[in-house]
Amino acid sequence: GRCCRRCSRYHGGGSIGGNNMYSAQNVANFVLQTQRSFGCPVNNFKLQQILYFVQANFLTIHNRPCFSDNIEAWDIGPVVPAVYERYKGYGSDAIPKEECSNASEISYVDKYLIEGIVTTCMNYSAEALSKITRNQSPWLNSYFPQRKNVISKNSFRPFFASVAV
Repeated sequence: GRCCRRCSRYHGGGSIGGNNMYSAQNVANFVLQTQRSFGCPVNNFKLQQILYFVQANFLTIHNRPCFSDNIEAWDIGPVVPAVYERYKGYGSDAIPKEECSNASEISYVDKYLIEGIVTTCMNYSAEALSKITRNQSPWLNSYFPQRKNVISKNSFRPFFASVAV
């Protein structure tokens, strides 16, 4: 492919620049690809935690959501319902590589940002990540037992900006 100066897209792949918003499924596809490339397959539970941190990072540091889908505060922690439903059949097993679809529509800049978050999350188990997310105000302020309340996108920035180093 070639970079087009007129539209700033790398034809034959994702765009180069940022400022795009994706579906959570597209982001999940890239997370799954990245985890596999590092030899660390991921299960649905851990994928949900990673999506939460990706969205939190984009909202706090980059002032924009990474994906348009809502995250809900479930009993198990933060969940993106459509992504969860797609992979729930695997239970606690790793999501197989056949499910790792292409994520070429994600820009190179955003892939780099997401990869950094995935790399950090790889150091934690799904349970450890869930414990972290369930002790943060975006989840705590949205959670009510056995309800699936939306975690407001506006709740991420105040919390994560206050804990930034």
